Amino acid sequence: EGVPLRVITPADLLRAKLRSAAEPQRRESKRLRDLADIKELVEEHPSIEPELTIEERQALKKLFPT
Repeated sequence: EGVPLRVITPADLLRAKLRSAAEPQRRESKRLRDLADIKELVEEHPSIEPELTIEERQALKKLFPT
């Protein structure tokens, strides 16, 4: 009770997952988990896209071509 709690927005979480998935030294299993999380965030929060930069949108399209 009364403890401040920082909350991350879906767009910020997506950005963090994009950075993590792009790290070449990251274990493949962790990268795959990041990619699955990214896909789930985009599906659950379609309103995220306008909040992203052009570069982030391009990265998404590269990862998940339609």
